[in-house]
This record gives sequence, structure tokens and C-alpha cells, in this order.
Amino acid sequence: MKILYAAGNRSSSGDQFRRIKEYLSEHEIKLAAFSSATQFVPIIDFVLDYFYSFWHERFSYKRIFQGGPLTKELEDYAARVVDFNPDLLIADQEPLTASIANFLKVPVWFCSPIHLVGGCNVRSKDIFYKEQSNNLRLEFNHWPKADRVFIYSPFSRIKGIPLSKGFEWIEPYSNIKQSKEKDLNLAFFSQREKEIYSIFNASKFEGPFFSYSKFNSSKIPGYSILDSEYDSLIQHSKNIFCAGETNVITDALNNNSNIVICPNLNDVETAINASFIKNTKVGRELGQIELMGNLAVDELNNCLNEEFSYKIKPVQRPPYLHEIINKG
Repeated sequence: MKILYAAGNRSSSGDQFRRIKEYLSEHEIKLAAFSSATQFVPIIDFVLDYFYSFWHERFSYKRIFQGGPLTKELEDYAARVVDFNPDLLIADQEPLTASIANFLKVPVWFCSPIHLVGGCNVRSKDIFYKEQSNNLRLEFNHWPKADRVFIYSPFSRIKGIPLSKGFEWIEPYSNIKQSKEKDLNLAFFSQREKEIYSIFNASKFEGPFFSYSKFNSSKIPGYSILDSEYDSLIQHSKNIFCAGETNVITDALNNNSNIVICPNLNDVETAINASFIKNTKVGRELGQIELMGNLAVDELNNCLNEEFSYKIKPVQRPPYLHEIINKG
């Protein structure tokens, strides 16, 4: 099968594709993504930055939906999609390519953690979640049609979350297996790493710190987010501090580690996940600590001094994406 995978401009969308692609090796896959995704994948077949730079002024997907007129650049992109002739488009918050697929009558599957909004009727008093979810709902109103909508999230494991009609859970990929020996604190931040590292370095935190930039100190060894040590270190981590990336939360849950989220409230994925963590009480939401000024170190130290844990009742896991594709 020929699959075109279109990844949106979130910090973790490239990592999501990297994990998914590993299980779709028997299919021919091409990637449409933003240049920032090269941090996780070496080759992008269709680079999308240019189109979204002028999204509202010139390149609205409504041009395709309503029959044009198209700019030359957009015509060229659509022609390249036609040349590839995909059997399926999988879109992770990327409506432009989905619109082209609609126009070409190619089946479209939405697959993203952002579909927690709309897909799950969880009420939250959190003002940042409300703002992000309201903005997303308005955006969704203008999106092209999808044949299936998958919520790529480990929160399917939490009993009692109502699923809206037309949405399906899908299990995120993770290679982490539960370890009995867990005594580490581990931090993973793919955003705002310099500011957050300085706070962690000034606190009582000791343990590995994964980020794009390798920071190092005597008590906090630094690693790149793609370093091979990640799997072994996370399996021995009792507490995992992160921004709220879906993949890291999945790894933490697989290892039965405690989750502490310091979200970027301007990033839709981490803001939504932080709200779900807080409302379902399966972890700790610490807030955007780099905005706390002098209180940031105290807040982190208080968290490190706490003994906390959570329990998720086992439920039947939803299918993986490759299982659905291979099923036909």
C-alpha cells in the first residue's frame, strides 16, 4: 500500500511519525512535514513550511475545497501528490494535504493526540485548556472531511472517559517495558529546554536530562532526545518530568512511572495532555515553571520531596495503527 503521512507543526509530530513508520515497513510511505521534523526523521518528501507561512493570506485549503483558484506552488504540490498516487492519507493536524486527498478522492484518516478535543467529553475548569480547546474546535469546523478519526493517546487506558461518536482510540507506539528497579528521576524537554534546565540545575533534582541541546553538570548528565540511552534510563526512572509530549507519557505509563508535567501552554498537545493528567489524577501537573520567577525552584523542590503515585486500572488496549491498516 502507498501511504502519504502528513505531519503538522507540533514539536512532537516528527517523533510520532518516527515511531509509527517503524511498524509500517512493508508499505511505501512518503512524508509531508515541516522542516523541524528533521530532528526526528532524516528525509521529508514534501516540505510544508512555505504553504503555512502565508496560510490565511494565500494558501487556505478552502482554495482546494471550493475549486480554486490555486497558486502555482500549491498546484505543483498537488501534482506531486498525484504522481505518488497514494492509497491512503494519514494526517496528524495537517488539513492542507488532507484537502488535496479529499479532492483526489483518496481516503483520509486523522490520527493525532489533539483529537482528545472533540473526541472526549472531559470537562475542565482549566482556563488554558478551555482556550486551546475552543481554538481547536473553531479550526476543526473548517477542516476537510476524514473517513476515520483516531485519538492517538494512552488515556484510553483510563476507565470512564466518554468517547464521542465518530472517534476511535488508537494505541501510541512505545518500546518501553516495565522494570521493577526504579530509582531515578528523569527529565525530557523538547521545548524551552535552556530555561527549564537552569531551574532543574538550581533545584535538588538529580538525574538524566534529555533535550535537543546537550546540557551537562555534575548532578544532571545531559543527553540528546534521540540518544540510545533513553530506553534503558526511562525504564529505571521512578519519576519522569516532561512537557507533556504524548510519546513520553506513553513510555512513562508503560513503565508505571510517576508523571510530572511542566507544560508549554502555547503548545496545544502539551496543554491538552496536562489538563487530562490533572483532571484524571494519573500524574502531577506542575505548571509552566519557567514563568514562575523565583518560585520555580521552590515549586520543583516541593514536588521532589513529595511521595505520590497513581493507579490505572487495566483495560483492553485499543489497536495499533499498523494493525488497522494490515486488517484492510
